[in-house]
Amino acid sequence: MQTDQFTQRNSMYGAIQTPKLFDFSSALKIFSRKSRLILGVTFLCLLIGLIFSQMRAERYTASTSILLEAPAINPFGGDQIFQSTKFDNVTIESQLQVLRSTHLLSQVVEDLGLDSSEAFSQPRKGALSAVLSDLKGQLETMLGWSDDEPESAAERFQSAVKKLYDDVSVSRNGVTSVLNVKVTANTPELAADISNAVSLAYITRRYDQRRTSANDAAGWFETRMNQLGDRLKETEAQLSSGSDASPSEASDTAARAKLRAAISARLEAQTTFDRLNMAAQSTTPITMLPADLATGRLAELINAYGQSSEQSERQTITQEAAPLIANLLNDARERLTAAQSAEADARAEVQSVGTEGGNSATTEELRILDRDARIYREMFETYTTTYLRTQEQQTFPSIDASIIAPAVVPENTTGLGTKKIMLIALLAGLTLGGATAVISDSRDPKVRTRAGLAKSIGAPVIGIVPSIEQAQKDLLSAPKPLHSTEIEITQSRIAQGGTGNNIIVLPEHRLSTSKMDSAMSLTLVAPLSDYSETVRRIRVAFDNYFAPLDSKHGAVIGFLSNGGTATRSTLAMNYSEMVAVGGKRTLMIDFDWLEAFLSSSITPSATFGLPDLMFSGKNFQPEQVFWLDERSGMFFLPNRSMDKRDPIDPAVFDTSRLINLISTLTLSFDQIVIDFGSLSSLVDAAALANVVDGYVWTAEWGLTDQVELAKTMRTCGVPPEKIIGAVMAGVTEQELARYEAAE
Repeated sequence: MQTDQFTQRNSMYGAIQTPKLFDFSSALKIFSRKSRLILGVTFLCLLIGLIFSQMRAERYTASTSILLEAPAINPFGGDQIFQSTKFDNVTIESQLQVLRSTHLLSQVVEDLGLDSSEAFSQPRKGALSAVLSDLKGQLETMLGWSDDEPESAAERFQSAVKKLYDDVSVSRNGVTSVLNVKVTANTPELAADISNAVSLAYITRRYDQRRTSANDAAGWFETRMNQLGDRLKETEAQLSSGSDASPSEASDTAARAKLRAAISARLEAQTTFDRLNMAAQSTTPITMLPADLATGRLAELINAYGQSSEQSERQTITQEAAPLIANLLNDARERLTAAQSAEADARAEVQSVGTEGGNSATTEELRILDRDARIYREMFETYTTTYLRTQEQQTFPSIDASIIAPAVVPENTTGLGTKKIMLIALLAGLTLGGATAVISDSRDPKVRTRAGLAKSIGAPVIGIVPSIEQAQKDLLSAPKPLHSTEIEITQSRIAQGGTGNNIIVLPEHRLSTSKMDSAMSLTLVAPLSDYSETVRRIRVAFDNYFAPLDSKHGAVIGFLSNGGTATRSTLAMNYSEMVAVGGKRTLMIDFDWLEAFLSSSITPSATFGLPDLMFSGKNFQPEQVFWLDERSGMFFLPNRSMDKRDPIDPAVFDTSRLINLISTLTLSFDQIVIDFGSLSSLVDAAALANVVDGYVWTAEWGLTDQVELAKTMRTCGVPPEKIIGAVMAGVTEQELARYEAAE
């Protein structure tokens, strides 16, 4: 044989079936069986969702986006005096904490007056929540419960800050430098206002910090610049008077005085030009122009600019002042050029005088002073430039945070709306209901199907019967029901034939049909009902089973159960009546020692019973023990006297006596029907197994435990081969068919 002829899913023994990971068909069948449970759980979840949606407070969320970055454009030219912040991950994470800091939120509470805002502190209540709150208030008023003491202003402020801290959330947009400030409040307008206020307070705080730093730096530069200016003037003065130390008699006092005057004029012209030049180079020259240099119309424009807050008006003033500043700068440049020429001429004259009569020491000293003067002059010019730029940043500090998306008034409430809550509740209910159904079905040990019952007892299911209550209802709608008065009295059947010894001529007692439950006579009054059809199935199954033993006179059938006494006894009673009405001498025996359901139901006045018959002939006649149903001709043997004061002789439980009694009765009756007690409590069914030809099980649908039933079958001692079949009670064929269709 070639092994390569077989595929992965086939072998020499046939096709190999791969188990399913999940059987959707079985799941759907379970859902179909447990549809009521699923619908109940779903309805409960929907009810909870509805209550939650009506009780939750309305909340609204608004969001503001803040961009953290250094300015890409330097409006002042050159290098910034204060470098912008470098926003790395650590810095950004720190800013997230700053946005929720108590100091910042306190400022927002103070600016918006949130500590005294009822809309901020009191949420909008749902319809149901408002009703419950009103009821609570009325109850507290009735009970005389006083409200808590009102909070002080400081306590309200702290409470408002704490609540705002809980309502504000700050997050980073991915790995970018964009921060999202979300605020949840009780009204949509308040949510947008608080979100914008928090963002604006954060940006204003950073702006104020940078401006304060610029003010401090400007003050330091101004002090240092004044010191350098004084040092420069001192050096220039020493330079101009340096020739006083020269011993040359040819020095000309007039030349030295001229040089000092020229240097002073050039310093003044230079300072004026530098200040005007730096102001002219600024983006806002009118704000940087020194007030002592502005006269006339220009001074009026500077004053108007400082008093105006309108951007358009300031722009108009700046445009008008621009040519005036330019003319002022040109005049300063011309004066500086003239002063520089005058200084150069004065220096040349002094040098010519020094060359004619001076010495080398004086010349060298003049050179040193001249070098120092140039150094201090350069330092002075550098500090002047830096000071002017500092003043610019003081007026217009660079901002490294800006609002790129201000908060707008939200239209919808925060979280889930009523529709979404109900949808989630529906999905949760279906999911929870389905899970509950699967768990319930997998853990349900009760008898639910014919297959389960047959597996537990090891015998087929003969039929099903409805509950006693349902059977009584069905009696009214049964086809062609008969009344007790319409049923022929079968006295002739009692006296007629059969082989065997008749130990009973005619019972003295008659069963009262008016006191009997109608369900016990369904086979008589409703022979075409479903209940009667199941009883016929039992008879056919027993007759077929008993056929090989037909030569034996007196067939014995026992009805068993593991509970459900009324169902079992009623079924046994109907079976007995059906057999009796067919012409066979039938005896119904109540063998239930614990409950004696039949005896207490149809012969409550009985004074003799099964124990008395075992000792027949002492104080009574046998015919006094039996009762007769004149409608069907059925004999009934009560369990015992229903007088609770009468004791039970322990000798009646002797197995040999019981067997002898049943064997004796089979000689007088064609069929004996025994209603045994619960197998889990009594052992009579096993004790009489030698004389009982077959047993019929009765099980309650949805009540009998399959596991316990199988255990009882293994331990009760009843021969499995004598189990004719089982009857499932408490369910209709239609209900069982729908349930089994989901298997």
